[in-house]
Amino acid sequence: MQISFIPKSGSRCFHFSLVGWRLKVAIGLAVLFVLAMVRIGFMMASEGSTSAVLSWWSMGRDEAVAKELGALRAKIDLLESTISAMEGEIPKEGSKADGSKPASVRESSQGKPGASKSRDGFMPIDAHSAPLEIERLNERMEKISYSLERVLSHRENLAINLILNDSVQPIAAPITSGFGRRMDPFDGNPAFHRGVDFIAPAGTAVFALSSGVVESIGPFGGYGNVVVIRHNDRIVSRYAHLEGIEVTTGMAVLAGRRIGRVGSTGRSTGNHLHFEIEIDDRVVNPRPILERVRSRTATAMSVGAQARPN
Repeated sequence: MQISFIPKSGSRCFHFSLVGWRLKVAIGLAVLFVLAMVRIGFMMASEGSTSAVLSWWSMGRDEAVAKELGALRAKIDLLESTISAMEGEIPKEGSKADGSKPASVRESSQGKPGASKSRDGFMPIDAHSAPLEIERLNERMEKISYSLERVLSHRENLAINLILNDSVQPIAAPITSGFGRRMDPFDGNPAFHRGVDFIAPAGTAVFALSSGVVESIGPFGGYGNVVVIRHNDRIVSRYAHLEGIEVTTGMAVLAGRRIGRVGSTGRSTGNHLHFEIEIDDRVVNPRPILERVRSRTATAMSVGAQARPN
């Protein structure tokens, strides 16, 4: 192969002969040039595609965050309205006689000054406002949690007051293990204790906390021999690890009625009475209730002693 270069000025022509090894070198250089250009083009296309993908993913993520925050805000709105309705029966601290909210509450509910809101009265959600919106939602959830605790406490007190007038101590013995988190006596791991334990010798009498109907009796897993008494449609008491049971299912019992004897049946490390109280299917700490029963009994005994003639 011969290549000739002819200048326009008419000067001498140049001739190159590509034969043998020269032709091979020329072809190799041409191939390398083409491959280099393809590589450069591919890299440029890849960078553009990656940038486009990252941009698309970022936009999709922001939209997903906004959507999730919007759904969470709607759920919190529903919770707030439900809790507000439930709190209607509880006198609010600091409320005015006309039922209006204190100024501090009204100001906090209106949001911060200068904050732009959408037509529905809420802050628009985007990638930049998401952290602030999350902070606001956390504050609202804390208020909901506090209000819920007040509602549950109020409802529990109402239920307890219904049985408190004729309540008695379930056993004449000291409490040795309280309600809540403790170390499991069998494996030493943290565990939740659903009631309180009274230590007493085997055969010690166990009495019904208040009037009610025996809902169930008999062996039941780790409870061993257990008696369950329903006092009303909201409150249930449970007496476990009994050595003997002295009532039957469906029997009506009065407060102080002997229902069984202390034992160590079921998952037990020794003779004791495990005592539980459930309100609305939720276990509660029996100790405050037992203290109120003890206080009421002591007060009644004191009043009775003062009323006796000398």
